Amino acid sequence: MRSRAGCRVFCALGFAAVLLASRWALAPRYLITFDEINFALAVENFNPALHQPQPPGDPLFVMLLKLLSHATSDVETLFLSAALLVSFAAVLLIWAFGESLLGGAGGRIAALLLLFNPAFWLAALTNPVRLCYAAGATGVALALFQALRKHSERWFLVAAALLGVSSGFRPSLAILLAPLALWTGLRIRLGWRAAARAAFLFLLFVATWLPELAAAAGGWIPFGKLLRSYSYGETRATSILFGAPLGPAAHMAWEALVWSCLGALSWIWAIPWLARRNRGIGLDALTGRFLMFWFIPGLLFYATFHVGDADHTLSIIPAVCLTGAAVLVSLGHEFPKQTGAVAALAVALNVFLFFKPISQTAKASTYKPVRWLDGYMANLLDTVSDLQKQDKVTAIFYSPITGWRNLSYYFPEVQIIVVKAQDSGLPAGWLFRHKRAQEWSSKDGLIQVPSCGLLVWVDPDAQPNTTAGGPAMRRRYPVSFTRAAPGRVFDFRGFRFVAAPGDCSAAPYSGTRGERP
Repeated sequence: MRSRAGCRVFCALGFAAVLLASRWALAPRYLITFDEINFALAVENFNPALHQPQPPGDPLFVMLLKLLSHATSDVETLFLSAALLVSFAAVLLIWAFGESLLGGAGGRIAALLLLFNPAFWLAALTNPVRLCYAAGATGVALALFQALRKHSERWFLVAAALLGVSSGFRPSLAILLAPLALWTGLRIRLGWRAAARAAFLFLLFVATWLPELAAAAGGWIPFGKLLRSYSYGETRATSILFGAPLGPAAHMAWEALVWSCLGALSWIWAIPWLARRNRGIGLDALTGRFLMFWFIPGLLFYATFHVGDADHTLSIIPAVCLTGAAVLVSLGHEFPKQTGAVAALAVALNVFLFFKPISQTAKASTYKPVRWLDGYMANLLDTVSDLQKQDKVTAIFYSPITGWRNLSYYFPEVQIIVVKAQDSGLPAGWLFRHKRAQEWSSKDGLIQVPSCGLLVWVDPDAQPNTTAGGPAMRRRYPVSFTRAAPGRVFDFRGFRFVAAPGDCSAAPYSGTRGERP
């Protein structure tokens, strides 16, 4: 017994060490994603109405960040710590799940498949809140599986409580796991009274975070409007449910399939081998249906409603990892002495899939865009830091160019002008300073910029054109910069900018301006 306990401790420490090494070695220098900055701002001031963080708000993850912030003042260390903590929780949960399904070897293989799954690895480096999909979904599914296997009302109540808690980290988990919970309840013939107790327990735990979330957003009615507006904005271009064209909707469905199943390529090769030897994949029919009711409704949600990034699919990826563990354990029965080698091969293939894109769609689930974004953001922030030592800086962005949210967080004293085109063709956008945003719009097509200090145009591909005779335009990737001068005119991305004569604090608008709601 002591030997088994010692082995489990050794394995847990091994998982922790591999997790730490693999994530810390690749951790970006700065927070590189828009969402990370939203959460960093939420640690200072939790307000989903200001996208601090973006709706629906994920209040329990913000609470976790606030708790961890007492241990470090470095925001990058804070987010890496949260990523490691949630990742380790997910690995331990799938290890326990795999053991209950497949025995000790199956649990360890399932843990390794999740630990090195491309989307799981990606989330730790770019958006740790999405790791809560994996941890929350695995915890709830494990409790539901115990309820199914033991025909236990008590375990079903545990699952309901866990779903209420995990939804505070990612509210959409309640929707994603509802079909699995419903199927499990029907399968174990859960009575009406037991179902009512489970619903009450779920709502009781939701009540610990939902009222505070609504209050932070300005109340129930503003919170509802905020959710509707945000959901529509996120889904209208790609969701067939919201009238998106068939092409973009089909592309999103393909992304959902590729991103959720990419890790399966590390073990799916074993299925034909097993089939030739008339062996199954190591799952009984009931367990197979359980995993199907976990995976398929989630995939349909992502394929038809919304999947923006590869790590959105982490709520269903653990089901893929458990299936893969079953396949590899079944293969190990054919070659008992090579079980470790089979698991090592699957891990190596997962590592390959993370570092080497096999298609344009799969690329979004790999390290390649992380490396590019890390370099881009480091160059941007380091360059602005150097320029700030020379003079006051005004940075200008065309809205599709990333980095303005990050720059406003790391350098709140820098004035940032973000420009977008309206349907009328006239420019509009936001003005950021001291982490506050103002909306502006132009009535004459001209955008005013300060007439002194340094003007910094952020774009990795384009440079502004300017009138001759002024200070020289210089280039340092990903920015172009020059000294401002009164009356100077610039053309950039189809917009015209003019330095207001005699005004060093010119607002970037020629028309109306107002506080961002």
